[in-house]
Amino acid sequence: MKLSEIISDSFKYPGSNPEHLNNSRKRWLIFGLLMFTTLVVIPRIFVAGYALRVTRKTIQGDSKMPEYNEWAGMVLDGLKVIVTTIAYYFIPAILVILGAGQFYLMAYVYGVLNLNLINWLTGYH
Repeated sequence: MKLSEIISDSFKYPGSNPEHLNNSRKRWLIFGLLMFTTLVVIPRIFVAGYALRVTRKTIQGDSKMPEYNEWAGMVLDGLKVIVTTIAYYFIPAILVILGAGQFYLMAYVYGVLNLNLINWLTGYH
């Protein structure tokens, strides 16, 4: 499947089934409210769990949007997604931090880096 087809299908998915538009206004309202409040941690867990549920159903070949039921299962799925995401970003983040630290340390040791500006900004004289 081409990337353009994948992107096109992602925009068509919510309206692909007339049942989604006619009979599930409540589902759309709930999802919209959850997406609107994703700045708070708790709704973000629900959104991540629902996104995983949508992904699973799509892989199984079902084109219908999943129901908002089994909220506890959605929370557990959301937590799994968040923990997995953190785990996947943890090692690269540590490597970037160590690499940047090593760069600045070596630049300071060899006199390439002038720390006068940093010392002035931090108040260290």
